[in-house]
Amino acid sequence: MIAIGEQTGSLEKMLNRIAIAYETEAQSDVMVMTSLLEPIMILLMGLIVGFIVFSILLPIFEMNQLVR
Repeated sequence: MIAIGEQTGSLEKMLNRIAIAYETEAQSDVMVMTSLLEPIMILLMGLIVGFIVFSILLPIFEMNQLVR
């Protein structure tokens, strides 16, 4: 595209077109990555919270067994 821009004398317009094309491609790639990252983060946070709840409740249930 740069060669065509040089031949036609509109190099600036071609470079602007290339910049816009790369910018939209980069934005779409970022949107895809963030949309994939969101469910992974929710799952990870759920596992962390579940581990904390389990680690708090396990000693309580063990103390209940000692009382009986």
